[in-house]
Amino acid sequence: FGGASRSVNVPGVSGSWTQLTIADIKSHLDRVCHLTLTSSKAMMPLIGQHQAILDAVGQRDGDAAEAAMRFHLSEILRALPSVIADRGDLFG
Repeated sequence: FGGASRSVNVPGVSGSWTQLTIADIKSHLDRVCHLTLTSSKAMMPLIGQHQAILDAVGQRDGDAAEAAMRFHLSEILRALPSVIADRGDLFG
């Protein structure tokens, strides 16, 4: 989880507004990740999801890579309601 110090490069996009918007969204995603990954047991599904993405990319299977990435990102949306219920003060 990179935090604010990481730069965001968007190929083909020269506007800083887009880069700042992506960085802002990423910071919120990182916050949810930090709040949900509280143990090594909680990280195991995440590791499996990353492996599925890497496997698909390694096999040059764009459809599988996209599906794996979409599933991976949807997990944040699935976890978000409980995170907000527990720590809504961080999302005000």
